[in-house]
Amino acid sequence: MRILALLLLLSSFAVAQSPERQSYFAHIAAANSAFRLNEPAEAKRWLEAAPAVHRGWEWHHLSRLLHTSLSTVQPEGEKPTNLAISPDGLIAALAHANGSIRLCDARSFQEIRTLEGHTATTYSTAFSPDGQVLFSCSRDSTLRAWDVFSGEMLWTVNSDGHGLACVAGHPDGKKVACASWFRDPERGVTGIVGLYDASDGSVIWKSEFGVKPILGLRFSPDGSRLAAGNWDGQVGIWRLDQP
Repeated sequence: MRILALLLLLSSFAVAQSPERQSYFAHIAAANSAFRLNEPAEAKRWLEAAPAVHRGWEWHHLSRLLHTSLSTVQPEGEKPTNLAISPDGLIAALAHANGSIRLCDARSFQEIRTLEGHTATTYSTAFSPDGQVLFSCSRDSTLRAWDVFSGEMLWTVNSDGHGLACVAGHPDGKKVACASWFRDPERGVTGIVGLYDASDGSVIWKSEFGVKPILGLRFSPDGSRLAAGNWDGQVGIWRLDQP
């Protein structure tokens, strides 16, 4: 995408531009920016509005980048708040605002079973590396683990926060991380990151981070680090391979 931006800049200098051509390059630049910000609908809107007479390789390049899906499926019923795919690519977990989680065939999206237990919006789900366990977190402030094949709830734990926003499974399958937040009368909103034993939900450690809710958690591929990002655009990283 940096190459695209550079070539667009060079093109703007190389060609004597009419107002219409200037408008075209402005639309392409806006579409490129929206794509880089992970806003495909906005990028598509700018592309469709670009004057057709000037559409060149840059327009077609961005258009191809925005249409990489193999197919589109509209799941039945309530729209999901989150989607997770099992490691083998066969099962999709759809989280819903009513707290339920629907396990579906990832190709046809036909429902396999529904997991019931959360009493408020389920915000995030994550499969264990072997695909046998699904972890979920919810506005009801609980982190839960489910047997994917039986639908049985394996365990549930309450956090110290007000709602849980995101969950991530450790690559070794033995730990799971979850993020929440709480409101302190003096300090205001504070983010919380927790690491739990994946077998029973017992707490391994917890850490405060930032002054806004945390929206993203990721383990490094080797599992030695955990990263969290919050509403303030801050990223915190914890070393897990040190005592």
